[in-house]
Amino acid sequence: MKKLMKLAIIPAAFLIAGTTTSCSVSPREIALITDIGDIDDGSFNQESWEAVQEFAIKNHKTYDFYRPFNNTPFARLCAIKQAYAKGARMFVLPGFKFAGTAARIQKQGLFKDCHFILLDTPVIDDKEGVLKPADNMCCVGFKCEYSGFLAGYSVAYDYLLQDKGNYKDNYNFGYCGGMNTEGVYQFGYGYIQGISQAFKEMFRTSNASNPKVNVNYYYAQVFAQSDEAAIKMKSWYDSGDCKAIFACGGKLYQSVTEACSYYNKKYGYDSYIGWDKGKANRNAARWIGV
Repeated sequence: MKKLMKLAIIPAAFLIAGTTTSCSVSPREIALITDIGDIDDGSFNQESWEAVQEFAIKNHKTYDFYRPFNNTPFARLCAIKQAYAKGARMFVLPGFKFAGTAARIQKQGLFKDCHFILLDTPVIDDKEGVLKPADNMCCVGFKCEYSGFLAGYSVAYDYLLQDKGNYKDNYNFGYCGGMNTEGVYQFGYGYIQGISQAFKEMFRTSNASNPKVNVNYYYAQVFAQSDEAAIKMKSWYDSGDCKAIFACGGKLYQSVTEACSYYNKKYGYDSYIGWDKGKANRNAARWIGV
């Protein structure tokens, strides 16, 4: 994913709450506009920012980032205008929240001398639906279900390999998604398919009877840390056999790691020596980051 982003990403300065004041003084050619997250969110904004930096440094371009002052289309457009005033002519817009902003720019003929890179979203108008991108709009999409499949396949196969010859009667996994958007759907769908494929392959050649497999599935409706989600994840881990949860939704993963750490500390599995060499404790809780 990061390699794809590196093809064209580049930022512009902070938008402080309630204002459009930039931290930069000198012109910036490339601007990353964050969504509601920050450039240290461990997710899409951070990946985009790091790719922008790498691209800009390699190609001797100036760059910066802007964070809209609130979560509205107006604020996102203000951030773009502020970056434009500071000299930006290439914009990177990460995530589905920019779909409508891009549509407005395109339909109103704004910023015709600029180039826009939309990550993980098409151009979408509220009334007309998905629009054909204008010549200065480049939409970069990802097959999220592929990543989800690999996550599910890997963790399920790992458990089955550890249990070979002594399979359990039941295997439970968890999926904690953010808001129910297309990308989050795709990650979850792929995750389930990956788990299913691992079990099919293992028991196709095994004389053991097929165990029951269950996936606990939850949408937190946020892309941020959630106390409600953390409580639910703790209940999943504490329930018994659900020891692996896939977290998909920006900083929502912090709710899952909180629950995972809570469980491992509670039962004495919080020594992670050797995990990097594949020596994970079979009974320890795990989490998978998107």
